Amino acid sequence: MLNNFTKSIKKLLSEYKQVKWPSLRTTINLTVFVIIVSAIITAMIIGLDAFFYMLRDIFVIK
Repeated sequence: MLNNFTKSIKKLLSEYKQVKWPSLRTTINLTVFVIIVSAIITAMIIGLDAFFYMLRDIFVIK
């Protein structure tokens, strides 16, 4: 059992060494992109919410 555990750890470490991590510049660029896209989607949802709220006031509450 201990032998299997040791083999698994060795495999894990060898795979970990093959990982190509992104550069700092790439990480920052992708983070900024995600924040911008999240802000745009949030603004769209808020806009749709306001639009439907306005429609509700026009057609339902009179």
